[in-house]
Amino acid sequence: MIKISRVLELEILCDASNKFGHYSEQGAVIGDCEFILVYKDDNVYLAHISEFEQDGLFIRLKEKNV
Repeated sequence: MIKISRVLELEILCDASNKFGHYSEQGAVIGDCEFILVYKDDNVYLAHISEFEQDGLFIRLKEKNV
């Protein structure tokens, strides 16, 4: 995930205003669902769909083994 500014977030949201797959207080799926805006701790992050995993209805960030 890449931390982005609120200005860039608004530009992304405005450019993709009719291309949302989903929008909620946790984040937004943009366009063809390749990129996702993630809201966490009053910050905004841009993430690629490959950083997530799905288990039934639950979608979460993959665990990073560092």
